[in-house]
Amino acid sequence: VIEQGSVAVLTRFGVFERVLPPGMYVYNCMSQDLTKVSMKMQAISIPRQAAMTRDNLSVVVDAVAFVTVIDAAKAVFAVEDYYKAAQTLAASMLLRAIGEHD
Repeated sequence: VIEQGSVAVLTRFGVFERVLPPGMYVYNCMSQDLTKVSMKMQAISIPRQAAMTRDNLSVVVDAVAFVTVIDAAKAVFAVEDYYKAAQTLAASMLLRAIGEHD
């Protein structure tokens, strides 16, 4: 059963087959595998970062990023852990923005 707000990526012998919308499905557990992906907006906490601004001022910031999965197949196959990848990208973009600030 795939709940509302989620989809499942169906693979057969590890090869992408299709994305299943919410509902009830029967699949062969010997040759097929389901990976559930939440399509809901998720809040990702960015750990405390210490950074230097352009005028050598030291600042410490925390942040929260809001992430929504658009393509479930890419979220499963393009990166190892999309949640960790989004957290790392948000942290690096935050440090870049702080570094450019006067």
